[in-house]
Amino acid sequence: MDSSSHADPTTATTPPAAEPRPLRLWPAVALLCSYWAAALLARPVGGFVTFVTLVGGGLLILLLLVGWWVGLSRARWSERLIIGLLALGGIVASNSIADSMTAGVPWIMFIAPWIATSWVAVAWLVRNRAPRERMVAVALTLLAGFATPLLVRFEGVSGAMDASPAFRFSQTAEERFLAELAARGADESVSSAQPGNTGTAPLAVGVGDWPGFRGPLRDGVVLRRVPGGSLMRPPPLLWRRRIGPGWSSLAVVGDRIFTQEQRGEEELVSCYRLTDGTQLWTHSEPERFEEPAAGSGPRATPTFYDGRLYALGPRGTLLCLNPEDGQILWRRDLQAESAAAVPVWGFSASPLAIDGIVACLMAGPAGKGVVACDAASGEIRWTAGGGSHTYASCHAAVLNGVPQILSVTDAGIESLAVADGALLWAHAWALAGQARMLQPQLVDGERILLHSYLDGAEMLRVVHTGTDWTVEPQWRTKDLRSYFNDSVVRDGFLYGFNDRIFTCFDLATGKRQWLKGRYAHGQVLHIAAAAELLVLSEQGEAVLLAADPTGHRELGRFQAIEGKTWNHPTICRGRLLVRNAEEMACYDLSTAAPTQADPSRE
Repeated sequence: MDSSSHADPTTATTPPAAEPRPLRLWPAVALLCSYWAAALLARPVGGFVTFVTLVGGGLLILLLLVGWWVGLSRARWSERLIIGLLALGGIVASNSIADSMTAGVPWIMFIAPWIATSWVAVAWLVRNRAPRERMVAVALTLLAGFATPLLVRFEGVSGAMDASPAFRFSQTAEERFLAELAARGADESVSSAQPGNTGTAPLAVGVGDWPGFRGPLRDGVVLRRVPGGSLMRPPPLLWRRRIGPGWSSLAVVGDRIFTQEQRGEEELVSCYRLTDGTQLWTHSEPERFEEPAAGSGPRATPTFYDGRLYALGPRGTLLCLNPEDGQILWRRDLQAESAAAVPVWGFSASPLAIDGIVACLMAGPAGKGVVACDAASGEIRWTAGGGSHTYASCHAAVLNGVPQILSVTDAGIESLAVADGALLWAHAWALAGQARMLQPQLVDGERILLHSYLDGAEMLRVVHTGTDWTVEPQWRTKDLRSYFNDSVVRDGFLYGFNDRIFTCFDLATGKRQWLKGRYAHGQVLHIAAAAELLVLSEQGEAVLLAADPTGHRELGRFQAIEGKTWNHPTICRGRLLVRNAEEMACYDLSTAAPTQADPSRE
């Protein structure tokens, strides 16, 4: 019998193992391309749209990729389970190891999209490799991405929502400032006792002073003559000094500068000498406010009125201080009085002092939108108005000869009687999902320009007949979209920002005159006597422009301050004062050779 006719079972050929199927990548690539297309398309629209897109899309893209990997990737089930759980756990773990300024919204905006992009890129590179190899490659990529907060932190964003990353263990500007104070043995983080006024007369507002937010009339207009062309070349620097973070601007009365800042766990109202920048006193509150976009510190600007100084903190505490030495006169918790929720960005309204009251726009429940306190005693005089949220401050106006307080929120605008808060008139213009950030723009004794960011601007004419008030809309346009950057008015024309580009607008017709000048999200002052505009760019550059409706003309520029600058500039007593979250500087404008000025606007 032929033994070769019987097969040896031990030598039978084993069928070859099935080749691993390559990953199905097109769903992941489509998701990733959709995210980046949306992010890129949102940028020209502006900061708020970019913010919503990045926040909404950042986390969503990661979660959708988890769904793709588990359900559509064609990876083996062991790969799907391990990578899927790693991704979900990594989202939680990565936020838990991030610092307070990086976890949450910044992580979603700036870390999550790059983890998603790296995931898909590596998956494409190893799509045909053995299951174990590609699982290890993807897992290591995700672990590296989720570990990013161990080395990187974010220090806020620009107005266009560009991130400011830094090495996690490097010192912040605030930490460097506090270290400098400690090194020279000066503890400026607690109240000091130096007198604020070395003269015999009590401190009082004089000609050329800047007693609060945006000047004497809160309209950004420099009333006293400043030499024309004073910024055509860099003016002399008088002094420069570090300062704690915050977005307060500078109020100036006499030789005293008042502002608000953060130093460690202390929230300060500070007083400096105008002539040399020396700190005279600080008043501290044991409080620290911070949020991811703008960082830490107070948002509002102090108000000097009738020999007292008023300052609102980002959590709603209103202080009345002696401007001579910073001693507390009274304190009110307006957040509790109004039952308003603390906004994500903090309370930002600068106190409005008028006719013996101090009014703050809190945007509380109906009837508690504005809280007015007695300026001397701090007792609540009245509460009125409504709205859900706002950045804006109360604004004083005289319309048709009647003094009133204007309040703007996401719901629209309300006019309140100064004496008792009674509603005089209102105009509804609701902003879905937006905060109204700017005060109303007073054009004349009847007209008001109401701003929004995404929805543009609307001109209102307010008519008073007998006891009746009527609001007549004149025009509305989307060609003027102001973010948090104020504008100024001269001779029927508005000069300000259409998002990040400077513009001139005809207030009679609602038509744009010109659109030119990229100063990012800066601020502007009107030097009335010289028919000039001072723009302080978001990068801290001072730019002098002609207030000319026929065209954009730069007259001069120089780098006034370093770093992101959202604070409003101040011009008073022949000096230009600028600050941001890191430093403060003072320039001498009085020595410039004057150019032809408009004497009618002296």
